Amino acid sequence: MPCGPRARSSNEPAHSDNAPRRTDSGNSPSDSSDIWQASAWDCGQARSHFRRCGIACRIASRLGGAQGDAAKDRHEAGIQALKILLDTHVWLWAILEPSKLGKRAAAVLEDGENELWVSAISAWEISLLASNGRIELDAPVGEWIERELGSFPLRDIPIRRDIAIESNLVTLPNRDPADRFIVATAVLDGLILLSADNMLLQSGACQVMSAAK
Repeated sequence: MPCGPRARSSNEPAHSDNAPRRTDSGNSPSDSSDIWQASAWDCGQARSHFRRCGIACRIASRLGGAQGDAAKDRHEAGIQALKILLDTHVWLWAILEPSKLGKRAAAVLEDGENELWVSAISAWEISLLASNGRIELDAPVGEWIERELGSFPLRDIPIRRDIAIESNLVTLPNRDPADRFIVATAVLDGLILLSADNMLLQSGACQVMSAAK
C-alpha cells in the first residue's frame, strides 16, 4: 500500500524577489530531448509583480491569465484534488518559463486544492545542472533551492530507504538515477508524475500526466 508523502516545510510560503536564469547549451543529465532547451528570460521587470505571488501568479502572468477557475471546473466535473509530483524540469519551467507548460498542466499547478510535491533528488539534479553551467542561479544552489521551495506551495519528499530500494526495481529503459528515484517516489507515495519526458510518459512505470498538454 502506498505510504503518504512526508512534508518537510511549513505551508506558509516565503516569496522570492529574484528569479533565476537558464542557459541554452547542452542536454539534460537524464534526457536528450528538448525539455532542457529553454531560452533564458529576464524577470527583472516582473520582480515587483511576483514578489507576493506564488506559482499560480507566475503561470497566469506568462500565459495571459487564460487558465480560468481550475478548482471550479474540477468541482463541476466531479474530479477530486490531485497529488502531483513535479519532474525536475517541470519545477524549473514553473520558475523560469511557465509558458512552456501546457494548458492542462498549468491549470493543475494553479489549482490550490491540488497537492504539489518534489523529490529531494531534484535538488541533486538542479545542483548538477548549475555546476555544469546549464542553468544560472542568482544564489548558491542550496540557498536557491530552499528559497524556491518556500516561494511555491511545494512539499519536499526525502529519499527514504524504501524509495532507494524501489528505484532499482522500477521498469525503465535507462539507468538514470534521477528518473528512477522520481518514479519510485511516485509509485510508493501514490502520486501522479507531471513530466514532459516522453520516455517516462510512455514507460508505464507509474501514473503520469503530460506537462506539455
